[in-house]
This record gives sequence, C-alpha cells and structure tokens, in this order.
Amino acid sequence: MRISLNIVRRLAGPIVEPQRKWAIDRAEAAGYLPHIRTLAQNATVPVWWSRTSLPTDKAILHNATICAVNTGERTICVTAGHVYTKYLEHSEEFDDVECQMGNVRVKLDDYLIDHNADLDLATFDVSPILLAGSGISEHGPRTWPPANLRESDIVVLGGYPGMLRQERPGQVGLPFVSFLARVAQVSSDHSAVQLNIEASYWPNGSGGIPPRSELGGMSGGPILRYHSETVEYLEMVGFIYEASTEYELVFARHASCISRSGLMGNGA
Repeated sequence: MRISLNIVRRLAGPIVEPQRKWAIDRAEAAGYLPHIRTLAQNATVPVWWSRTSLPTDKAILHNATICAVNTGERTICVTAGHVYTKYLEHSEEFDDVECQMGNVRVKLDDYLIDHNADLDLATFDVSPILLAGSGISEHGPRTWPPANLRESDIVVLGGYPGMLRQERPGQVGLPFVSFLARVAQVSSDHSAVQLNIEASYWPNGSGGIPPRSELGGMSGGPILRYHSETVEYLEMVGFIYEASTEYELVFARHASCISRSGLMGNGA
C-alpha cells in the first residue's frame, strides 16, 4: 500500500484545514495510519516496577518505555538513562521491588550493557527467550549506526505516558501513544521534535491527550524516521530522553551515540 509523500507531509506539517483533515481521513481509512502506529509500537514495550507488598493499584513506583533494535552485531534493548537510575534508587530504597518489561519480569541490572548519564541512555542485553516473552519485536535498521536526523525530517515517535496508566487490582494498563511530526532542531548528539498536540490526530493514540500534557513515561521511546524511496519504511534513529510540557517539545538522543555492541561514549 503506497500513500503519496505529499499526504505524509500534510499529516506532519502545520494544521491546514480542510486539506489536512482530508489527508488524515484518507490515510486512516486506507489503513495507512494504523499500519504506521503498529510498526512504531512493535519495537517497544512498557517497563515498570512496583512493590510486591502493596496492592497493584498502589504499588507502581515508575513506568517508562524500552525499545529493541538489532544492530547487526547483537540485539540490544534501550531506554533512557534516568529511567535506569530511578530503578536502581528504588531497588536500593525498597527490598520488594519487582520490575516488569512487557509480559515478563526482569532484573534490569542483570542485563546491563552500558549506562551513560551524560547521554541519558542505558542499554541491555536481553535473551531472545525473554524478548519473545515480553512481546517486543526487534527493529532491524538497514545499517548501524543510522545517519543522524536532519531538520524537517518526518518522524514517528511513541511511548507509554504515565498519565494514561490504569492501575487496578491484578491488572495494569499502559496505552501506547504515537505522533507523526517534523524534526524542529538538531545538534551533534540530539534532536528536538515539536509535537503540537492540539493539532495532532492519531486515533486511539494522542487523541486522548490534551495540550501541554505531562508525557513522563515516554522516556526510552523510539524516534523513527520516515523514508519514502522505492519502498516506504521506518528507521529507528533515536531514543526519547526528555519532554518539555510547556513547549510540547520531545528531545531524543541520536541512535548513533550507541555502537553496534551497545556501548556508548568512550566505551564505544
């Protein structure tokens, strides 16, 4: 199924009615937007930890997003560095902390490859069995590391905001939220994406999020660049580490900060 690049540009650009509404409705009815949302979500799962001594609806201490990517040398899981730091702090503070990655329970520190506070990234080597059990599908970019983003590139980004977390006895719900947007700013090690939540339209996704929402929980989520060559595809090129509520900006670290082995910085 091929949707013209002009339609995608309308979807990712400033709101222009009725042309943008027409482009959105056409892409949604054709199954294109649902397909993109599924592609973005497949390479992610929510990660959260809780206290086993408390009931489910009072036990969760923190939640975030984790991605899986095959670099060509190994499959690594990636989340934001401050997420891993918070997990360690809670594990030190409480003796009954239990971490869940998608459908499986894990001890994140058992799988750590590298943790870089300056880059705000953490990488993990999770076994294929645990990955399959978690429900995550590894993303396979054509090359690693991928080229950095450029300003005005069209990207899909997503994650599991804590504001939508549903905690009930014996059950936790973490809806996936995604956005199609343009890159607003790029530096040597990060990019910034302007969400413009009020003008965004993603059924069963960002449609339930009001402007200037707190998006904590999306940290660790993927930035996927949209390509429109002979075959349209998404390429994982970054990982969310911060969001500005007031300005609706999401900041992401370039995937090129991570080597094929999962190491970063001087260790890469």
